Amino acid sequence: MDTENIYMNFHIRTPPLKSPQPKAETQPVYKNLRILYALLLLFALMLVASLTATVVLYSWESACLRLHGTRLQQRHLEKLNASYQELQHQYRTIITLISEGWRLHNGNIYYFSSVKKPWAEAQQFCLSKNSNLTSVTSKEEQEFLSQGTGADYWIGLTDQGSEGVWHWVDGNPYNQSVSEGFWRLDQPDNWDQGKGFTEDCVHLITGNLRAWNDANCTIHHQWICKSSLKSRWLTGSPLLPITPLPLARLKP
Repeated sequence: MDTENIYMNFHIRTPPLKSPQPKAETQPVYKNLRILYALLLLFALMLVASLTATVVLYSWESACLRLHGTRLQQRHLEKLNASYQELQHQYRTIITLISEGWRLHNGNIYYFSSVKKPWAEAQQFCLSKNSNLTSVTSKEEQEFLSQGTGADYWIGLTDQGSEGVWHWVDGNPYNQSVSEGFWRLDQPDNWDQGKGFTEDCVHLITGNLRAWNDANCTIHHQWICKSSLKSRWLTGSPLLPITPLPLARLKP
């Protein structure tokens, strides 16, 4: 009996079960890392795209610059070629004139005729050669034209249509102060030769610095044409076979 009571009052005590502790939540951390990686990848892609666009733009601009430079070089070469052709034409023209008896001096080219014509016909001949009867604008030019002895040459000085008002047919202004020392003694005098003639044209008598004389325009004289050479490379060019006039001592 007692034994039964003992077993009846005997209870097996078992320790209470502990409830499991909740694990730390890691899902939000992983989610934040994925967002960060995505942003980094997007930034890297944008950086690559930006670098690619920069390279493409640079290459395009370089190609444009090369094309523009090529066009500029082409235009420059075309201008150089045109200038070369023009110089060749001018050189051939000068050589032709030299062979025909023209003489180069101080940037101008002169033709001393060997035949005689009235003043108007002489001027017409000069015009046909793209020139005019010569003007004289300095003492140095007068000395050049006055070389030689005894020949008479028409020059481009006239007062036709305006008696006493002298002018050059090539348009150069007549300078009284420079020219007064080039007239012969007591010239111009407009001598009518007792026949009612006028002396409206001027000829130059070589061998003397004071060489000008007014004369009747219908008289036959040799003449001097002049054309100005504006291209500086022609002035004094050693390539041109220039034969200078024979020097003669000029009388003061």
